Amino acid sequence: MNRFATSSLALALTASTGCGMIKNLEEMHDATVSMSGTTTGMAETTDHMADTTDNLNATAGSTYADLRQGNSLTIRTERLRAMEHAQAMAAKISEAAKFEMAFEFQLWKAFDADTEAKRQMLYEDAIPEFFRSIADYVPHNRPTDPTSNDDDMKNLYALAVTMHRVNPNQIAMAAEQGIDEVCILGLVKDGLRAKAAIESGEVGEEELPAYQVEVLKEEQNAVYMLKLRHQFLAAMAMSKVSDTESRGNISAFFRKLRILLFKWDADFSGLNEVQIREYAKWLRESDDTRDFLAEIGVESKLNKKLRKILGKMRIRLSEDASTWTGKDRAIDEYRQAVARVLE
Repeated sequence: MNRFATSSLALALTASTGCGMIKNLEEMHDATVSMSGTTTGMAETTDHMADTTDNLNATAGSTYADLRQGNSLTIRTERLRAMEHAQAMAAKISEAAKFEMAFEFQLWKAFDADTEAKRQMLYEDAIPEFFRSIADYVPHNRPTDPTSNDDDMKNLYALAVTMHRVNPNQIAMAAEQGIDEVCILGLVKDGLRAKAAIESGEVGEEELPAYQVEVLKEEQNAVYMLKLRHQFLAAMAMSKVSDTESRGNISAFFRKLRILLFKWDADFSGLNEVQIREYAKWLRESDDTRDFLAEIGVESKLNKKLRKILGKMRIRLSEDASTWTGKDRAIDEYRQAVARVLE
């Protein structure tokens, strides 16, 4: 093959190869553009999905909040009516506890829309409702005798001794989040404590959390409920160690002891160690309530009849503590709690 022929063949091969490369490059470019369009479309779809998810989350959160508000209100209304219709004191206390644990702040979750500001707002809603709920039961002269058999007074006793109750869901949430549990009793105490800060000029009313202002609007009934709590917790604890015939029935117990002039023996038969410690706890909570009232400048004396009967109660235990059983130690704990209440 001559040089000219060789050169022509080389040019032909080069041209052929060049055209193929150009075609391939054009195809790659087209594919890249197509992929870019696809990627853009996917990004737009992803953004749309994110917006849809956000909207769904917002809708779900709003729906949950609405359902929680409605359901908790329904529970409170039903439990309050059930308390009114109950005859036995134990049943009234059970229903009152369910009422107190159904306030919406007890169901606050600490995430999404449940911010701290929302929690404060739920406190502000709960306090006026609590005091509106008790208003129809409160006698004009606000007696504190724990022996009354009047149904309205029994409703007040039940609500007073359950003010500390915390919903189990809140207990679990607070433990998980590392935050404090909150109950009606704590909110009421916070509000009553704030009175001194206002009167001293330390803070102005506008600086207080709104729920504390709501408590102070109901100061007289707030103090009254704590006085009832002081009296009735002690009466409950005492009735639980009466004879088995009237055990737990406070009115029957007082009727039986009304003319007692002599000492009487506390009856722990049939009670176990756990029960006795629980009753001792009631006595301590009674005394804690008295101490709190004293802290805010309110005197709460134990009812005269109750004090007299508690003072005549005799608790028999061996003087040799080394021989005590677990139940004996629980009885001694109860005895010490009684002494503290009588101080």
